[in-house]
Amino acid sequence: MFLQLYDVILGGVFFGSFAAVAAVLMSPLQFLKIMRQQTRSSYRKIALDTLSDGGVAPFFRGALPYAVMNFLSSMSFGISEAISGIALKAFFHPTIFFVVLFRSMLGGLLETLFSIWAEVCEISRNKGKLMENKATLKGVALPILVRNMIFWSASVISYEISIAYRMSLLSGTAVGLIFGIFAALLSIPLDVVATRNCGARVRHGILACVCAVFLGKEDAKHLLYGTVIRVIQIAMFTLVTLLTMFAFEAVFHS
Repeated sequence: MFLQLYDVILGGVFFGSFAAVAAVLMSPLQFLKIMRQQTRSSYRKIALDTLSDGGVAPFFRGALPYAVMNFLSSMSFGISEAISGIALKAFFHPTIFFVVLFRSMLGGLLETLFSIWAEVCEISRNKGKLMENKATLKGVALPILVRNMIFWSASVISYEISIAYRMSLLSGTAVGLIFGIFAALLSIPLDVVATRNCGARVRHGILACVCAVFLGKEDAKHLLYGTVIRVIQIAMFTLVTLLTMFAFEAVFHS
């Protein structure tokens, strides 16, 4: 058990380190996404206004917490899978639906517990002067939790498909990318709600935002802002994960 825990921590640190470096490099995209969701301005206007006011520096002001968030998210992955493996042994012949549901909920919960404070700090630093109040978890924790569970379900399903059909690493990664993009499209409204509620004077829940759309008080497309960058981020992080897998095998299993 201790050896298993050691492997989990070692793998988490290894994958987390690569994810953190990738996060720093992609932090300008994260800045643009946050500002797009908050201000509803075009990416071009946000970029030009930011460059004219503060140069390149503002694009990286959320880089550190964004790197920490991705490091901790990667750490939580191995720990969650280890706990799931132990817990599922308590059930006799669990159905695949139950396995996916259990691992998705546990994984999303642990990732949220590990990284939510870093994510709140990242959002607040990127929003900068647009923050109306001190950043808290109120109005932010639930949409982030549900969003993470959706992403975990995509990861678990793609993994189970890869195992069932004995796919190669490249094929399995491609399947993971497809499911990841689908999860991004499905969960982007939750991402928007979390961004708006962070440091907001008036916070709106998920249901309130949906009701506002149905009542015509808000355009539905506003809840989809940031989708393009979110898809790009998923593609880039999938590539980084693939390269990290090759590096991990070369360093520790050669």
